[in-house]
Amino acid sequence: NLAGTAPSVPVLGCTDETACNFNVEATDDDGTCEHEVDCEDVCGGGAVEDNCGECGGNNDTCAWTILSSDLSDNLLTVHYESSVDIGGFQFIVLGGNPNNAYGGMAGDLGYTTEVGVGSNEYMIMSFTFEGTFIPAGSGILVLADITPEGEGVTLGNMVISDANADGIASCYD
Repeated sequence: NLAGTAPSVPVLGCTDETACNFNVEATDDDGTCEHEVDCEDVCGGGAVEDNCGECGGNNDTCAWTILSSDLSDNLLTVHYESSVDIGGFQFIVLGGNPNNAYGGMAGDLGYTTEVGVGSNEYMIMSFTFEGTFIPAGSGILVLADITPEGEGVTLGNMVISDANADGIASCYD
């Protein structure tokens, strides 16, 4: 210490210049440096994008449908979870040959459900001309008798439309 000067008081804070919360006045690092910025540009924040791409959202601003399936005794059960009403759907069955498709909400509501073959792919398609729709929510979409080919049956190339025939973002889980 020089005579007449006060001792320096350390300023605690983040001294890492690459951190989003770098403190230019800090003289001693206090271990609080953050390097991640969330979708709201908050340093060290916890906001994340929902399935609709909305930061901090709760999946209620877009239309989406998730399909899943299980196979038991050559019966494929296709389940759905959807944020909007479903007007029609089609998908490719991978790893098995569907012999017949029926039932589920599609059958309960009188949808026409067909199995087709094209380019060595097996498709299930279901629609209605009656103006009915499968209500938003979750349940069994359709059932199919399947002859499995190898390990595992999955769905692909899904096209799902809402009650106005507009496409719905969809995925297979």
